[in-house]
Amino acid sequence: MVTTEQYRTLDQILAVNTSISIWSARKKLTKEDLGIDPESNELPPEDIASLGSKKLCDPKDLTEINTIKSKAIRYLDSKGVRFLGGWAISLGLTDEVILKLKEYQEEFNEALVAFLEQYEEKIEKWIEDHPDWGYMIRKAIEPAEEVRRKFGFSWQCYKVAPTDNTTVDTGLEDEIDTLGDTLYSEIARVAEKAWESSYKGKSEVSQRALRPLRPLRDKLNTMAFLNPSAKPLAGMIDAAFASIPSSGKISGKDLVMLQGLLNILKDPKSLEEHGNMLLEGQGPEDILWGSSQPVLAYTSTDNKAISIEDETPDEYDDDAPSLGMVQGGLWESPNSLHPAPPKPVAVSPVCVDQEEEIEEVEDIHKTAPVYDGPSMASLF
Repeated sequence: MVTTEQYRTLDQILAVNTSISIWSARKKLTKEDLGIDPESNELPPEDIASLGSKKLCDPKDLTEINTIKSKAIRYLDSKGVRFLGGWAISLGLTDEVILKLKEYQEEFNEALVAFLEQYEEKIEKWIEDHPDWGYMIRKAIEPAEEVRRKFGFSWQCYKVAPTDNTTVDTGLEDEIDTLGDTLYSEIARVAEKAWESSYKGKSEVSQRALRPLRPLRDKLNTMAFLNPSAKPLAGMIDAAFASIPSSGKISGKDLVMLQGLLNILKDPKSLEEHGNMLLEGQGPEDILWGSSQPVLAYTSTDNKAISIEDETPDEYDDDAPSLGMVQGGLWESPNSLHPAPPKPVAVSPVCVDQEEEIEEVEDIHKTAPVYDGPSMASLF
């Protein structure tokens, strides 16, 4: 039976599906194409192996059209979450999403017209580039009118409603219940790509490195009804933006803070945990820049746990990384680059990215904290 909460979720979403088709520009390769008698046994039977396909034109000729399709899908991924083979978007974004899809549709149709106008020329050029196989390509050519019917760009929007039949609605209930988890999984996937392309191993980044984070913040805001901790997480991203310069290169403790933020965002479990911490009243600054609560660490000599009290010296507090950095595995002892013991406890550490930074922090603290994450050597 669909619950009241599940009904409330359905009331706030619009389901969007796309139908974007593109001609493959391929035909099945046959024995005749290779000069082999169709009745011969020179090749294994088709239930064991197939000959594959032959390309009828240069795949690059379809790059623009394929790019438009990819942009449309990425856009929907940024605005909603995957749902029932399509996307669930917030009802409040309906007009915006439809307008954008119309723009992509126009781009698609314009690119298609341009392709078809040069269709025959492109085919002939492909044959010229492969004269030894021109006969094989030419006999598989389709008329432009036929090719045109294999392209299409359309979409469908609809509201989802249960049948109030317990047996029938079971699958729908499961889909609704996983939307919150899907949201965090999708956020984590994009954050992981941003980490790999813009943050991993960097001692300095440009303002462009912030671009992937803004859509994540917007998605957490607009889809917050799927998970109560989503909006506080969006607020934490805003707090991170507000704490760094609005222009110029980003480095030092600002970059370390962003790297810690990325390590939270790229792990669905970490998103949930830190979102709940924010819901329980912990401030975003505490997570981004470090908590004032006592934490445990291991000494670098005997790996015995000690307590780092609130009275930590000011010179240490100024450079202390965030809890997110520690839990994300961004920190490692300035005295050693060996992995920490397997059972972690929270710490207030110092992040090191370059050898010269190790010298700067060596006198600040002499303990090697334990963290729940890979060693720094594996992260950078």
